[in-house]
Amino acid sequence: MGKHNSNGFPDGDDAHSITLTHDEVLILFEFFERLHEKDELRFAHPAECLALGRFTGQLESIPWELFDSKYEALLAAARTRRAQGFEGNVPGLGHVAVREDGSVVETPDPDAG
Repeated sequence: MGKHNSNGFPDGDDAHSITLTHDEVLILFEFFERLHEKDELRFAHPAECLALGRFTGQLESIPWELFDSKYEALLAAARTRRAQGFEGNVPGLGHVAVREDGSVVETPDPDAG
């Protein structure tokens, strides 16, 4: 276990592990790259941007598919596997459902009066 500061919390440079499935790595990498490229994400502090950049960089070193000519097809398959059967509200998309083929369709929101 790492060192702790005077408040009993781990020091800021202690390492932590995050476990993601391979599909989640592909999906998150694409998500973060899109946010980065389009500058649609607004940060509250520069440290958030730096932490996100480091995390995305670590994702780049994991799956070889990121540089494969079939990247788009591999990403689509990962999205389909991860979200198949999902129905609910998604920020930016509204109330949607994911079909067996991976397509996303708008659905009525059962909570909307």
